[in-house]
Amino acid sequence: MHIEKVLSYYQDCYKQEFRDNDVLNFLGTKVDKRFFLKNSTGLYREEDPTFMKIDFGEDLYKYLEIYRKEKTFVACSFFITGKLTFLGRKRTICAPLIVTPATLEINSDALYHINYNFEENRVNEALLNVLKANFNLDESFSLEIKSLINDQEPSKQDIQGIAKKLEEYIPIHTSELEILPALLEGQKIKEHSKSLTLQLLPAIALGIVEKSKSSRDVLHEIDEIKEGHLFNDTLRGFFSRRKTEINTDAISKEGVYVPSNLSSSQLGIIQAVKTNDITVVIGPPGTGKSYTIASLALDQVYHNKSVLICSKSDQAVDVLQEKIVQDLGVKGLSIRAGSGRSHKAKLKKKLESINVFQKGGNDYFIPKKQKEIDYAVNKIKEISDEIRDREEREIKNAELFLDYNPSVFKRLKRKYVSKQVLKEYPFWQLIELLEHYIHQKNKLIKEIISLKYRDKISDLLSKDQTLSKFSKLVKTRNIEERERLFQEVDFQSVLQCLPIWITKSTDVSDVFPLQNDLFDVAIIDEASQCDIATMIPVLARAKKVVVVGDPKQLRHVSFLSKQMMEDTANAYGLLKGEEVMNYRETSFLDFALERLPSQSNVHFLDEHYRSVPSIIRYSNQKFYFEKLKVMSDLQIHHKTSAVHWVFCEGEKLKNGTNLQEAEQLLEDIQKVIDEEHQVAIGVATTIGILSPFRDQVNYLKDKIEELDLAAIKKHKIAVGTPFEFQGEERDQMYITFTIDNQTSTSVFQYLDREDVFNVSITRAKQQQFLYYSFDPKNFKNKHLVIDYLSETRIQYPQNSVEEYMDNFAEEVLEELIQLGIKQEDIIVNYPIAGYVMDILVTHKQRTICIDLVGYPGALEKTFSIDQYKTLFRTQIPIITIPYVYWLHNKKECLHHITKKVRIAK
Repeated sequence: MHIEKVLSYYQDCYKQEFRDNDVLNFLGTKVDKRFFLKNSTGLYREEDPTFMKIDFGEDLYKYLEIYRKEKTFVACSFFITGKLTFLGRKRTICAPLIVTPATLEINSDALYHINYNFEENRVNEALLNVLKANFNLDESFSLEIKSLINDQEPSKQDIQGIAKKLEEYIPIHTSELEILPALLEGQKIKEHSKSLTLQLLPAIALGIVEKSKSSRDVLHEIDEIKEGHLFNDTLRGFFSRRKTEINTDAISKEGVYVPSNLSSSQLGIIQAVKTNDITVVIGPPGTGKSYTIASLALDQVYHNKSVLICSKSDQAVDVLQEKIVQDLGVKGLSIRAGSGRSHKAKLKKKLESINVFQKGGNDYFIPKKQKEIDYAVNKIKEISDEIRDREEREIKNAELFLDYNPSVFKRLKRKYVSKQVLKEYPFWQLIELLEHYIHQKNKLIKEIISLKYRDKISDLLSKDQTLSKFSKLVKTRNIEERERLFQEVDFQSVLQCLPIWITKSTDVSDVFPLQNDLFDVAIIDEASQCDIATMIPVLARAKKVVVVGDPKQLRHVSFLSKQMMEDTANAYGLLKGEEVMNYRETSFLDFALERLPSQSNVHFLDEHYRSVPSIIRYSNQKFYFEKLKVMSDLQIHHKTSAVHWVFCEGEKLKNGTNLQEAEQLLEDIQKVIDEEHQVAIGVATTIGILSPFRDQVNYLKDKIEELDLAAIKKHKIAVGTPFEFQGEERDQMYITFTIDNQTSTSVFQYLDREDVFNVSITRAKQQQFLYYSFDPKNFKNKHLVIDYLSETRIQYPQNSVEEYMDNFAEEVLEELIQLGIKQEDIIVNYPIAGYVMDILVTHKQRTICIDLVGYPGALEKTFSIDQYKTLFRTQIPIITIPYVYWLHNKKECLHHITKKVRIAK
């Protein structure tokens, strides 16, 4: 069967990729039944003259049979021993350099022998990663070591060549290799491992190590899918010969009901999911990808559907849970599940609260609230139209009153406009009404979702013991009891009450049975980081799939050899590139794009809300061919660049840090903290610190811990590598490149990864500070960091904010001071939520924004309706004051400001 062969290909590729039998201490408790060989020719193979003792062989064979699902047998060659720093402190290592999969077999004479899969020899990745971290090595070190390891037995490895290469990179003693072909026995290895210095030792040992649970579950479930022929339409759409059909003409009659403010492109995605089985969403940085996913999930729940949201990393799914609970304010519907104890504890608590739930009876209220939603939607449209008309009129009115030599006709018109202005209700009332009805609509949608949720729980509790059984399933640690309850629980009923589940893709099997079409929709986030095989069990559980990601951000990484992929494809009679994809280079996002017959159901989120133009400009040009529309683009942003290069004349030390860059960066952050000590939490500038290199990150984390905890929380200070910042954003980002003029060009192989670099430079919303210690003339422009520097290091005059103040703003500023507001509590041209607010006022922990409209210049216009919707999410009151209204009714304007900031009279 073709689909079975295709699944087997991806399963085998995954199996080769995630054999993950790496160990850093072969002498530790994670290795069972270990034993060391005496020489490199006596390997206990069937053809060898040495035989394994029958009692030991029988004991080993029995152990492997019992634990065949959880554990695996490996041969380990050439050990590195000594002390290295990992997991936060100095630790002893006794780590094999080469790991070989092995099996224990019994021949016709009842003699046990070992079969070695030398063609699957691989380097101990865990060991290489620790060496790289301790000696500040880049990926070129790993690649060079890997290139020296062949697919032969240990005696045929070029161990002297490997030793020489290791000595080029790290301080290591290799003199013990001289005893080859003799080997060191276990006791000698133990003695050497106590030494502080690193040594490469001639030893071969066998042992049983635990398989990774996540990879074990994925492989096991793919086997179940194949054996049970659990090929639902979703799996067939992705893996059969026929590609998925897209219905471009279908239009759903369902309305979109989300408690959020979405753009037309975001709404289009939600509509597309209603009519298509596969929807692909490309979400470049700052385009509202996570917000769209959260809104999509809630729309599905509104229409009585269940949703599974998953991704490769905990960080990605945590962001989505936060969007639903915090940003959209919907609590109780989404469950952050997983194999970890904390997730299980929260689920237990949730189920306990459900089992004491009050009865529902809300059927009467739902139609009534639906009518109220329809009314609010109509009012939002009416007010939006009026705001646009009013803005045009206010700009014309300002021009009329600022004409210093008016004609007779204009003087007459001024009199008429003066009377009309006093009759009209203030502009800020329109904005307040818009916010009111948007809030009302969103509140009603949340109420309907909540009412439906309560009714379903009430119905289920009155009918059967489903939730009680599910609660027992979550609590039990007994494997047999767990398997029994997995079969008994009606998960479709559970999903009616708890409709949104958010989990890592590798944890899905730990939470749900392998049941076709269990979920109405599965949303796969950060799909560019996901491999194809891991998604197979997810697809089997879903009727529809939404694949979300960005091919220009962090990608799926694999080191599977080209030969291994070709051999696997050939073994199943499949044509690589036609019937199956290149596993190593193809992420699940790439795969989904390939499987769609046309691009009609690929949706590109092209509205960038996060960064000011000068921050996103390079990424937009370099990686997105200027397809992004920068929604925060105001004329004031073109006055000065928000990208600031800071030369530090530092050097990268042997421990991987650049102290000069770190000190300058920390000094600049302290200035922000000091300057904003009076600014309220929620309005204060948020801060991110990023370095491509782990050692610099660790050093900065230690330093940030010395800051006042209140300041860390207030400014949401985060420190990390690009991999830790994927999906994150901050008002101001501080990036320390760490490298200096002595940095080898090989380091640029990592910095030149487009996905890593793109993520690094697109986290900032308002300001980006880049600290560097190298002369760009010493390096080629082809390197991304050099190109970025040359494109963005434009010397703009550092103008003060007063230059941006027109006469209208100056007059308002003076009046605010007269009201008793301190000048230091007034900020002009303050960036907030991606936009520049004319005036921000903070008075006695109360903050308001003042938007001045109509006066000719860069900021004569008010915000668009979509921009207002974004600003409303900050929950900061916005007072919109037209210039002509100020001229004629200044007293009313000041009275309203006084009321909003609660100034005592």
